[in-house]
Amino acid sequence: SSGRPGAEVSKASGVSKQSPPAMGVPPGSKHRVVRASVAAARAALQIIRDEPERRQRLLDNARKIREGLAQLGFELFPSDVITPILPVIIDDEIQLCQMFFALLQAGIYTNPIFRPAAERCMIRISCMATHDHAQIDQLLNTMADLGRQFGVIE
Repeated sequence: SSGRPGAEVSKASGVSKQSPPAMGVPPGSKHRVVRASVAAARAALQIIRDEPERRQRLLDNARKIREGLAQLGFELFPSDVITPILPVIIDDEIQLCQMFFALLQAGIYTNPIFRPAAERCMIRISCMATHDHAQIDQLLNTMADLGRQFGVIE
């Protein structure tokens, strides 16, 4: 071995083969990243155990947003379960871009998804347990205004 992380020397050829470093991880820091990820996961699991009301609040928020968007006339990705990620179908790519940028200007971050990354174009809205009713109402009101403005809903 050459002593470099990921390097191997083929005994038959004597040629050093350097394997690429993990994406975005500087050489020699891989274990720090893993330890930090494990610590974060443990802390998250502890919060889940200690504060089960957070999960319920998250699901309540997701339900309120989903029901509000459906009542406004947005097409939602069908789901039998309530999840904190709410995909709103917007097949027209121009409308999708308009909605995404206008939401961003309004201080609401979403994720635009385009074909071929998914079967249909959509804006993914993520909610958290820490979102309050005023923030959810702001999202729904902004979605209503922009949806009408860009012809996504009537």
